[in-house]
Amino acid sequence: MTTEALAQKSRTLHLGDSLAEFMGQLGLGRTGGSKGDISRLRDQIKRVAGSSLTVTDTRPNLDAGEHFSYISKWRLWWTPEGEPEPAEAPKIIVLSEEFYEDITNRGAVPVDLRVLRALRSKGGGAFPIDVYTWLTHRLSYQRGISAPITWAQLAGQFGSQYGRARDFKPKFLQALAEIQAVYPEARVKVLPQGVQLIQSGTSVPLLADVIERRQPRL
Repeated sequence: MTTEALAQKSRTLHLGDSLAEFMGQLGLGRTGGSKGDISRLRDQIKRVAGSSLTVTDTRPNLDAGEHFSYISKWRLWWTPEGEPEPAEAPKIIVLSEEFYEDITNRGAVPVDLRVLRALRSKGGGAFPIDVYTWLTHRLSYQRGISAPITWAQLAGQFGSQYGRARDFKPKFLQALAEIQAVYPEARVKVLPQGVQLIQSGTSVPLLADVIERRQPRL
């Protein structure tokens, strides 16, 4: 949603003329049933729409905070496979005003939907996507070479299901190889004790060429 909001420069995200087009952009198949992509997508949208975030300031002698939701309105139409979709039924998600102002004023980093589709197609689950999102965000403000990020630190952030950092390392390296195959700008130095991030470009240029880079390349 952040990527689309930055690209469209609007709180209202237009999701395409058809369900097939929208799901194709996300790299999803138009499959029904309780475990199909359609049901999963609907469930995820409803979960995000029902979510909110509260941030409080805990500095001494200060009582302040902020509370906002992510989505203020959504309208999606679903029709059985093979049936035409209503022409008068635009598919939209409207971000809350507070969330939209936050991502535009604080320099949110968009992600490349083509990279997400490529990573998803490899069947690695959510883990490579999580690493990719973290990496492009970190590289957006990295200057020079970072201090080493240890395997234990990375495992604590991404791999809470791993009891030992050494069990996490091979999975992270595999995900990193998949990411760099489709995001070659990412410069990461692998060390015995962890990794270092080297100043490099984000996966999508910060706002400038977001729309132009949507053309299929992978």
